[in-house]
Amino acid sequence: MNPNFSRYDFAEVIEVDGRKKVQYRKHGETLVNTEEYPEDYSLKKLKETASWGLPGDLEGKDIGKENEFYIDRDAREGEPGHIPTVLRNIAQEIDMIFSECYIFTDPRHSALFTMFVLNTYFKDCFEHAPRILTIGDSQSGKSRIMELVGCIGYRIKQAVSVSDAALFRSVHMFNATYLYDESQDINDQSRPFFNTIWKAGATKKGGWIERCDEHNVPMSYNCYSPMIKGVLVGYKDKNDVENRTFIVHTRGKDRAIVKKPDNDRMKKLRTALFRIKILLEKYPYALDLKKMADDSDDEFKAIENTREEIERAEREYPVLFKFKQKEGSIYNRAKDMSVVYYTLAKITGFEEDIISLCYEMKETAGEADRGSFSGRIFRKWTDIVNEPEEYETTIQTLQIMAKEERVFNISTKDIRDAYCKEATENGEKPIGTNLVTKVLEGWGFEFDKDRKTRGQKFIANSKKNRDLFNQLLTQYGEEDHQLELKLI
Repeated sequence: MNPNFSRYDFAEVIEVDGRKKVQYRKHGETLVNTEEYPEDYSLKKLKETASWGLPGDLEGKDIGKENEFYIDRDAREGEPGHIPTVLRNIAQEIDMIFSECYIFTDPRHSALFTMFVLNTYFKDCFEHAPRILTIGDSQSGKSRIMELVGCIGYRIKQAVSVSDAALFRSVHMFNATYLYDESQDINDQSRPFFNTIWKAGATKKGGWIERCDEHNVPMSYNCYSPMIKGVLVGYKDKNDVENRTFIVHTRGKDRAIVKKPDNDRMKKLRTALFRIKILLEKYPYALDLKKMADDSDDEFKAIENTREEIERAEREYPVLFKFKQKEGSIYNRAKDMSVVYYTLAKITGFEEDIISLCYEMKETAGEADRGSFSGRIFRKWTDIVNEPEEYETTIQTLQIMAKEERVFNISTKDIRDAYCKEATENGEKPIGTNLVTKVLEGWGFEFDKDRKTRGQKFIANSKKNRDLFNQLLTQYGEEDHQLELKLI
């Protein structure tokens, strides 16, 4: 039997005078109940599995206008209880705690983990849940930063070993957030499933997995949740695992003295964030994070060419616009993951740090894409376009053609042969022409029906194919080739 929390506006395990209690409110009721020994099975299971950092009494009587964490859903900027202001103050303090209690190789990472903590409370307001990968030697601080996150984040579970079933069921039933240390030790049987959750759970719409219950009835489990994992230096994940991830390198072993965190203070911060989370679930207009995320997405996608567009960008999102002018746009998966932290950073005052880290993630994702199988296939295609004399090709006169013509006179067999030559040199398995054809078809290319040659195909010279080639050139191509190979 699975716990069912759907009848409650909220149900949280809290800590009052050192004792675990369940505080909840049922749909349609104004009364908040606090019970130490609840009869409801769902609430009992919630209490039994509450290994995360617990808030204090959510209905504490000390929350008046004079309290630093007082919130009012209708307060305007400058008035007591204005939620964005309170949230900004909380985030600034969390960033200070990370900075004082941990030594980062990059000072911007304290802001990164602060955004992660906020995302654990407000993940349902966003369509994506970015991942953080910590890389370091043994005893370099990977576990320490996870402990700090666990002291402030929402329903954090820190683990070095967890079964497949426990992982996705904890996320589905209790909205838990997993911090998985020593992930290089996951066995070969479990790793593919863990990677599935790492990838699928980063997207709200795609974060569902199917399993049969004891009666062979298919059941859906939602594994959408923020996640951190730690790994030893030298371990390499698959490219599609890393391309939705902020990467943090931890320090080597040192004797640096850091400040000990104040557990009572962190409990107060947790309680304040719990209160904001509960209030926004009932009154989302008080801080419309979904609308703000849509605005952030538009800002990333906007193309500023006219004077009016530039003036608007400089007025409404000057920090992002500055980076776009210098570094270009962020797109695809890197953009999706950036929207979450960028939105939270705009509220809390960390735009400069977070946007610069988003651009670094874009580069990491780009490197991962270029190193992927699909990326290698595309680059072999462009390698032949650039230097046809280095390869044996179907069309012997390829090298005297203009580069634009060469694109449409390179066959799937030519690409296969070029890929296999490199693979053989690297001790890798060769591939067949059919696999190259499937990759090109998967991208959406249409083949020239009048040029059917046994065992190979040529793509048609059409506007659709030219646009698609240009798009893939941006995603997979070498940077210095992106201008000279762009098709008109």
